[in-house]
Amino acid sequence: MNWRKFMCSNNPAAALMSRMNYSKKERVQVRLAFIRQMIGMHLSEARESMINGFFETYLQLNKKEVDQLMDQAKELPEEIREEVLKWPNTPFMSVERRRELNRN
Repeated sequence: MNWRKFMCSNNPAAALMSRMNYSKKERVQVRLAFIRQMIGMHLSEARESMINGFFETYLQLNKKEVDQLMDQAKELPEEIREEVLKWPNTPFMSVERRRELNRN
């Protein structure tokens, strides 16, 4: 199943997108789509953490990809950008980088 068909559903099983068909070039897009989908679901912190943990088990971004994700996040509307930047984004996302992006 292609991840793009699943990304518009309002289903907590969104973490399954990490296991769906996507190219190496689409990894950042898949992560961003997952985060945006999770933000829209308004789940409890415990559920978000569990689902995010599953997602990151199968799709962990490297430092370069995290930088690409943050660059793409800068282009989002402010209210969405703030939520994306709050989301846990692998160990490569430093507090300083989040602050820098929030200032822009």
